[in-house]
Amino acid sequence: MSTNKNFVCHSAQCNCNFGDFPDILQVTTQKKHYINDSDGVQKLIASTMELGQPFTANTFG
Repeated sequence: MSTNKNFVCHSAQCNCNFGDFPDILQVTTQKKHYINDSDGVQKLIASTMELGQPFTANTFG
């Protein structure tokens, strides 16, 4: 099992190999854990529970 961990935060630009346009991730499952944000108010860490349509323009899926 790999020990390499990658984190994705709120407002990350995501691209799909099958899509034409990128979309912006919206974290909605938690309001406690932040990354790369000294004030702790903007960049929530995404989790595997970001299900459904977690993007602003809903261009995925």
